[in-house]
Amino acid sequence: MKRCMKALALVAVMAFCAGQLSAEEPDYRFDLSPMVGGHIFEGNQNLDDGYTLGLALGYAINNRCTLEGGFTWISAETETGDVDVDGQRYSLDGLYHFMPEEALRPFVLIGAGALRLDPDVGDSETDFMAEYGAGIKYAVMDNLDLRAELRHVMPFDDFYNNLAWQLGISWRFGKREKAMAEEEPMAAMDSDGDGVPDDVDTCPNTPAGQAVDALGCPVILDSDGDGVPDDMDVCADTPAGQPVDELGCPVILDADGDGVEDSMDRCPDTPQGAVVDNRGCWVIQGLTFDTGETRIKSDFLPLLNEVVAVLMTNPEVRVSIEGYTDSQGSDTANQRISEGRAKAVQEYFVSKGVAEGRMEYQGFGEENPVADNETEEGRKQNRRVELRPL
Repeated sequence: MKRCMKALALVAVMAFCAGQLSAEEPDYRFDLSPMVGGHIFEGNQNLDDGYTLGLALGYAINNRCTLEGGFTWISAETETGDVDVDGQRYSLDGLYHFMPEEALRPFVLIGAGALRLDPDVGDSETDFMAEYGAGIKYAVMDNLDLRAELRHVMPFDDFYNNLAWQLGISWRFGKREKAMAEEEPMAAMDSDGDGVPDDVDTCPNTPAGQAVDALGCPVILDSDGDGVPDDMDVCADTPAGQPVDELGCPVILDADGDGVEDSMDRCPDTPQGAVVDNRGCWVIQGLTFDTGETRIKSDFLPLLNEVVAVLMTNPEVRVSIEGYTDSQGSDTANQRISEGRAKAVQEYFVSKGVAEGRMEYQGFGEENPVADNETEEGRKQNRRVELRPL
């Protein structure tokens, strides 16, 4: 029964791979895998574990399925008497690869073959066997993989459970030639050389070098693509995507009016009157905390009052109050302290009449430093609170 089950499993794998013929073809037809490893015999076989040298040749049916024939030489000895035993394992396996487009590709295998053991003393014996296993391949080059695998080997006549592990490389060769592109049709006639075929050119005989539209008619040149014709463009060659004025010269965009150009503004949409840093982020300028502290010193209350005034002026604005720390202390402690700083600011705003529903607070520990944590001044600047409109 076990023989039948293993044979049926091998047939199932081969049938599955044959059904995958419509899958994408791999770049290479064949792979050659030299490997070293070990063979672990079941205890009642009276054999010590041996080492192995193996070679496998595979044919890629598609980018997932490979049919592989292998030969493995086994060197072992008996547990009693120290008699040397040479072995050979012959196998025909079906391999199925997962994630075939990735560098790291797990695979499973199932197969059948023969296991021959030839002791120096006594008769040799050959058993048919079935095997299954799993492994991984990792691409180190376009056609070279590192390979590791583990197999469960089961001789038929006297049923034993053997394990075989192997490490090696897989060299892929026999590169497939890409299918030749279909022959391009003959190009349509273009008498004036403007790139528009004569049968659709509504403006024939345009001068050489003249830019034309899809109908072959002249268009106004705008070499830098800024929307200003070349004959009016005072600032030619502006970078792609750069906003320009009517003369084609760059203009600085600052959508939220905080004084920081949009291309550099990491915190857009700050409300009018908010004081921002050089990143365009709404920071309570000057507010810092002592190391490990969440209490707001009375000296900084006027700074908080300025923010209250902005919030009262912009009643539709909701904000996230975000606390930070320097890099000293553990991550857990810094997270707790940063949340405490943000909560302290929120509670002060509520005490000054800002609706609690307009605010939420959170801590980010030592993330996103704005200054160098290697200096005392830098650490002081990082012990801060920022405001982000929601």
